[in-house]
Amino acid sequence: MESHCFYDTLKLLAYRHHESFHDSDLTYRINLAKQILFNLETKNWMYANNWVQKSCALEELDITQQYVKQYASLMKFTMGNAIKTWLNNFIQQPVLGKKYRKIGKNIQLYGPFDMGFSGPDIEFDLLCEDNIPDYVENVFSECAKKGTVSIVLGAGNQNFLSFIDVLERIFIHKECVVLKHHPIRPFLWDPYEMLLEPLIKENIFYMILDDGIQFTQKLIHNPIVSHIHFTGSEDTFRSINKELMAKNSSCKLSGELGCATPWVIFPGKWSNNEMKNIAKMLVASKKANGGCNCLSVQSLILPVNWEQTQEFMETVLQEMVDQKTFPAYYPNTRKRKENWLNTYNDNYIHVHSSKKNKDTSFEQSDDMSVIYYGIIQSDELISMDLNCDCFYNEIFGPILVYSQLDYEKNNSLDFTNNLCNFLNSDKVCGSLSCSLFVPSSFPKEHLEKCIIDLHYGNISINCSNIFGYSSALMGGTWGAHYRDKRSGRGRIGNIYKVPHVTKTILRGKTLETMKMDLSKPPSQFFMDLLFVLIVRSSDGFDMIYNGLSFLLFKFLSIFTYVYTGIECV
Repeated sequence: MESHCFYDTLKLLAYRHHESFHDSDLTYRINLAKQILFNLETKNWMYANNWVQKSCALEELDITQQYVKQYASLMKFTMGNAIKTWLNNFIQQPVLGKKYRKIGKNIQLYGPFDMGFSGPDIEFDLLCEDNIPDYVENVFSECAKKGTVSIVLGAGNQNFLSFIDVLERIFIHKECVVLKHHPIRPFLWDPYEMLLEPLIKENIFYMILDDGIQFTQKLIHNPIVSHIHFTGSEDTFRSINKELMAKNSSCKLSGELGCATPWVIFPGKWSNNEMKNIAKMLVASKKANGGCNCLSVQSLILPVNWEQTQEFMETVLQEMVDQKTFPAYYPNTRKRKENWLNTYNDNYIHVHSSKKNKDTSFEQSDDMSVIYYGIIQSDELISMDLNCDCFYNEIFGPILVYSQLDYEKNNSLDFTNNLCNFLNSDKVCGSLSCSLFVPSSFPKEHLEKCIIDLHYGNISINCSNIFGYSSALMGGTWGAHYRDKRSGRGRIGNIYKVPHVTKTILRGKTLETMKMDLSKPPSQFFMDLLFVLIVRSSDGFDMIYNGLSFLLFKFLSIFTYVYTGIECV
């Protein structure tokens, strides 16, 4: 598109925002959301532009391999389910009827919310601080000025993230939005266009492809643009902010950036099953998407002199061998990993996946590496004269950093105080999310104090922080803690606009068993069945009809293949 045509479109969106959408009521926006939901359930967006196959190709996965077909089904379901979960929660706008529970001075928990299918045996609460500064609430509610537009600079590591960002800006903040697709995922144009067609028709939403740095610079400096939302690296976020400041721009900038995501094992006695399940979750989190997720575990912290250290680490390393390795495809990831390992010389081990789980096309650099850092002493790092870069920066790749936290023996309060001092310090990058694994013997009052004191936007207890993002689709929140500047600014979530929310707390009910084993994705058949039952169905009748139709199709496909050798897609 010629630039002058695009800027005419910007003006059209700005006019729409000024005339009505800025002041639109909830009923109108719910009706628009229902139209998108209808498209999600009825239109063939899942086949548009062969985006699933193109995403697999981008991620260096051979679609002819059976496990990749399984992964492709999971990819399709994940995108559809994320969108539907968000839309349903926005549309329903339930009378929550939740209760506040005071857990500290001027601090309350609001909830709990049951995550249901999205997180079996997991509940979450919203932590609300009555005395947070006004600027905090202002940042969370910040939006484009009347008669202007908001720009969403799309994420490059997942297919659904930009879609959720668009929904957030339009339906929660009442903005007219332009989405610039990430340069490595232009194939998302067609499915997005098909689903968001009601917003395009209403001149509320528009899309563009990436056209280089100069075009992006012109875009963010356009006077019609008064808000930008970015998902990506800290360096790029700083560059955008620097550009705005250089022009003395009043444009507001929000963003979701990176984090040296810590997983912490609290002191106490753990059963074999509990350790096995924690290890499974940890390795699944680290290996997913080649370690290139903002919520990928980076820092594993164990109690110093913990008698189960060796047993637990052996379990983790074995899981790294057993679980399938996915390519570290994201641009510059392999080179970045090489640089990290060169920095730490011989203070790491390289863990090869077993042959049965490893495709020959994978590079050695895709395998997991574990850096042993040493001992953490309160807010100080004591470790073989190594620098603390592996905590201070987000690695964003298949590297796990393993350390031990020093504390006074048998003093649980000293453990949590030292932990909070370190994780809240400027030596640790970011504040998006963390996972705490706490045995039943650990004093509850010390855990609750730790939850209050930790400066993280999302805290998962006895469950993977992967579910943290899912909670934001259901009334929770996702984003940096307001005291931190390195994981971004603002957040997504809080669909129901609960006041004074500063973080979301997730709690798993048991570690002895796992209802959702993230280390073993379900079969292709099961994922495709879930897709038609959950994503494609609007009610119970739809579920029965779509489920039976799916099973009949599968039966006929098998019959056809057996007798003709032709595989039905």
